[in-house]
Amino acid sequence: MVVNVRFYVITIVAIFMALGIGIFIGLNLNGQDMLLQQQQQIVQGLEGRFSEIMVEKENFSEQINALAVENERNSSFLDILRDAIASDRLQQESIAMVATNEEYYYSDVKEIIERAGGSLSIQLIYTDKLLNIDNKRLMELNSFYGYNILSKNELYSIVNHYIVDAIIYSEVSSFLNNMIKEDYIRLKGNFEELQGGIDKIILAGGGINQDKDKMKVIDQDIVERIGVYRRKIVAVERLDVGFSYIPFYKTLGLSTVDNVNTSPGQIALVLLLQGAEGHYGEKSTSDGLVPIFLHEGRLMTNE
Repeated sequence: MVVNVRFYVITIVAIFMALGIGIFIGLNLNGQDMLLQQQQQIVQGLEGRFSEIMVEKENFSEQINALAVENERNSSFLDILRDAIASDRLQQESIAMVATNEEYYYSDVKEIIERAGGSLSIQLIYTDKLLNIDNKRLMELNSFYGYNILSKNELYSIVNHYIVDAIIYSEVSSFLNNMIKEDYIRLKGNFEELQGGIDKIILAGGGINQDKDKMKVIDQDIVERIGVYRRKIVAVERLDVGFSYIPFYKTLGLSTVDNVNTSPGQIALVLLLQGAEGHYGEKSTSDGLVPIFLHEGRLMTNE
């Protein structure tokens, strides 16, 4: 009798255990089904969003391509307009450019002056070797050439003096010739081939970093020395310079162009060299994009 009772108890317990295990397994399987369904929904949502993003990307690509085509068309139009406006405005003018550092290139200045009928006869560039000269190299320079220059600022002043003399009198001194030979100054052009001297001067500035001492010791000194001879100076820089010299040039009374690497900037440069005055370009220091021009064949200014 006892054996039978135990048997039934064990049987009942086994049944309930089996039932519990079945329920547990069933719940787990059901949970896995729910999890799988949720994952499928997430994947479907991601696939839908990915498709939307691809469509948006394609639309943006089409817009960018259209803008690129339009920009190229506008750029070509500006180049044609620039050449038409500049044509013959600097006929037979002989111009010199002094770049007070070599951090930026100004090859397009030569091109626009030649399109305008003039000639960028002389380019003088202050090299990094000069601007970064130390006392040791200065002493070596003194020793080799027999100079007695005591500081780099004194050296800059002497260089400025002989550069201005070369521009005004079309003659290169032995000192300046030595500076050119040692690559402290880079010369493009030939003073000996000049006929009639230099008519106007372009001062090219702007730097990667701010250097107010250099601006006063070199740029301002050059402007003041040339001013004695009453030659016209137009100061320029590229649109992409890290530090703009334009505010400083304005205090020196110079007309300026802050975007000379662009077609509007090159138009402004030609008109300023021709006789206009003011400050032109795209920066906050400008008075406008270009001077007012072309009225019955005569140049007009904003005055």
